[in-house]
Amino acid sequence: MLDLSNQYSEKILEKHIYEIHLMELLKTQKISASFAVRFLLNEKYQFLEDEKITIKNVLYYQPHLTREMLSIKYDTSSDINFEHF
Repeated sequence: MLDLSNQYSEKILEKHIYEIHLMELLKTQKISASFAVRFLLNEKYQFLEDEKITIKNVLYYQPHLTREMLSIKYDTSSDINFEHF
């Protein structure tokens, strides 16, 4: 398992996505809007009930991202229902 006190590239995070607690990843890593939409807001990766990540969570812990940025990235992804968040 990755030590999330260190910073990792999104490529490495993606490789280990099934080994990482998503909320800890959100709190400790700087991620892009694409990564947030593809993995953190996608229910396919939210296995634990206490790890239901919302747009509000993403915007709080990733202040460099905006709702608009997430919406634009959602528009290019057909995997998730953005309205659900």
